[in-house]
Amino acid sequence: MAFSQSQSYKSWARYTFENVCMSHILQIKKALGISGIPTTTSSFIAKPKDGLEGTQIDLLVERSDSTIHLCEIKVKKLAITGANLIPDTTVIDPAGTKMITESLAQLRSANQDAATKNTIKLLHMMEIEPHIALTDLHKIKCPTLVMGGDFDVIRPEHTLQIFQNIPQAYLWIFPESGHGTVHHYKKEFNAKVLHFFTHPYKRPNWIDWNP
Repeated sequence: MAFSQSQSYKSWARYTFENVCMSHILQIKKALGISGIPTTTSSFIAKPKDGLEGTQIDLLVERSDSTIHLCEIKVKKLAITGANLIPDTTVIDPAGTKMITESLAQLRSANQDAATKNTIKLLHMMEIEPHIALTDLHKIKCPTLVMGGDFDVIRPEHTLQIFQNIPQAYLWIFPESGHGTVHHYKKEFNAKVLHFFTHPYKRPNWIDWNP
């Protein structure tokens, strides 16, 4: 079984998302309208014991005015760019897989410090993962913005395939763009993603030329 289909991966992915939220406490406090109040943040997990059910609180925000916010962390919208479901040349340009292979060979012959070892792990994961079935995308219930470059290392037809299999999705292909859309088109990228996150999902009618 591929690692991306294992329970340990799913647990890690959820934990990673929660860590992203923990790293953006200032933005969360602003959204809650409490950015000016001193707070401490944490999470809480109690495992099942002595016949009692376990419980988990994703985010505790304890305020200096003796008020506590209990937050459940959920994905309400999703924006992705340059994503792939499988790691072979049917979806990735051969030049991309060649670069990964050559980079791994070079790093494995270099001094194995902590940073190099982490980079090797990352590149090796890109070499063998993920293995996500198209049918798994049908389970994504939140609105999703699917993006990619027209000359991305991830073939545009694969990006289209991802879009077509997510029930509530938009598709945006950047013109004159490779894999670095976030860097080369940061203003357009940020504006499009902000609009997506701040407006409700609406599937347009194909007859949409009337104002």
